[in-house]
Amino acid sequence: MPQLESVEAVKISSLPEGAYCTTTRRIVIISPYPVVLNPLIHELTARCYDVLVFHNESDPVLAVLQADLFLLDRTVSSPLQAFHPKKPADVLILVPDGVQVPDGENSLPTQQWPAEPDAVMARLEELIGDKDPVNRNDPYQLRMKDLVLDLRRMMVTRGTERIDLTKTEFDLLRVLLEADGGVRSRQDFMELVWGEEYFGGSNYVDVHVKSLRQKLGDDSRCPRYIATVRGVGYRLVD
Repeated sequence: MPQLESVEAVKISSLPEGAYCTTTRRIVIISPYPVVLNPLIHELTARCYDVLVFHNESDPVLAVLQADLFLLDRTVSSPLQAFHPKKPADVLILVPDGVQVPDGENSLPTQQWPAEPDAVMARLEELIGDKDPVNRNDPYQLRMKDLVLDLRRMMVTRGTERIDLTKTEFDLLRVLLEADGGVRSRQDFMELVWGEEYFGGSNYVDVHVKSLRQKLGDDSRCPRYIATVRGVGYRLVD
């Protein structure tokens, strides 16, 4: 029995952080070869999308299925036939370069499939991003202007754009947001971000803040997000 309990403990401890999603959106993928879409499906599920996969767009289940977006892979089949879901939803069609789609349809030309998931994700989130705004009452999200810091998924977004930060940069931004406009001293950052693992000088904080600013596209001379308080530390820009 002790061995079984230790195995279960290992299983639980190996679960990925940020895998639990309180809110999701549904994407229906229709492709004759869905196995090649695995990288895209993985990325969608990582971003809290529910994904349903069908081989044939004439499947009768699709007539009653409700989704935020239908993604049709027509890179190896005729793109001429229009697809209109019974429930209101956007449709994004993947087609070979140079192929025309019916008027009013959204398409994403690609020379080869599978394409890079990032290109599809960008177009997909452009279509449905505004339809499902971030829940402003979500306790796991911190906001500042157009930035959203998701504590659960350890992700920072600006609109539909994802900003890739290191864990240290993420924690620096979190500490600033949690101050709610108050000034954070360099000592505050040392204690709240690095804790007992910190062995450097205060300039170490400045180096990481500079990197964070660059990724946010923030200019220290005319800051939009992070202001320097000379001789003390940093605060959010009003």
